[in-house]
Amino acid sequence: MVLDLDGFLPFQLSVTANAVSELIATAYRDLFDLRVPEWRVLAIVAQSPGLASQAIARRAELDKITVSRAVAALLARRLIVVGAQPRDRRSHRLELSAAGEALYRTVVPAAQALERRIADCLSAAERVQLATLLARVRDAARGERPDSSSICGQS
Repeated sequence: MVLDLDGFLPFQLSVTANAVSELIATAYRDLFDLRVPEWRVLAIVAQSPGLASQAIARRAELDKITVSRAVAALLARRLIVVGAQPRDRRSHRLELSAAGEALYRTVVPAAQALERRIADCLSAAERVQLATLLARVRDAARGERPDSSSICGQS
């Protein structure tokens, strides 16, 4: 038995994600001296100030060690600040510093330009369809199926 990788969805998703991640990683490293996990943490903190590392790890779907390293790097560059959670002194909430906010405002247009570069091969309708399909595949992979008898709700 031979597996046709060109038609095997998990392989294609992985190859595509790796290509996109490499493009983004190179751009963020070269332009902003940021690794992708650092950018993800920075973006999540910008969007949801006050989250703890554990919540960021869940949101970014990164392991705790990767988030911890990203937080340490951002702290070292003084791009984020840490405050204690009012109810739990062991947990810390993260917020952007003034320098972090400035960097975020600089990175966002570059991120949007990269997104346009990647998505320009698709029409507006195809972009919506792709987002919908990716969400369905992601939900199915997580076991969040609309119909528990099959993946993607199909029999």
